[in-house]
Amino acid sequence: MPSFDDDIRWLIALISDSGMRLSEAATLCISDIHLEAEIPHIKLTEHPWRPLKTPRSTRQLPLVGQSLW
Repeated sequence: MPSFDDDIRWLIALISDSGMRLSEAATLCISDIHLEAEIPHIKLTEHPWRPLKTPRSTRQLPLVGQSLW
């Protein structure tokens, strides 16, 4: 029986509603996710295991719709 609540679906929901690149979403760490903020968001910053594509790639992305799931 297929699962309707799995990592792949979460990843697709995250990139579809946030505009995040697949490589950014797949390499997130827990400290990047801020669900308790007034506006839940992801703060994308460079990490040793994840360089960002450009300097302007450092940004905060609000979690709305399916990306908040």
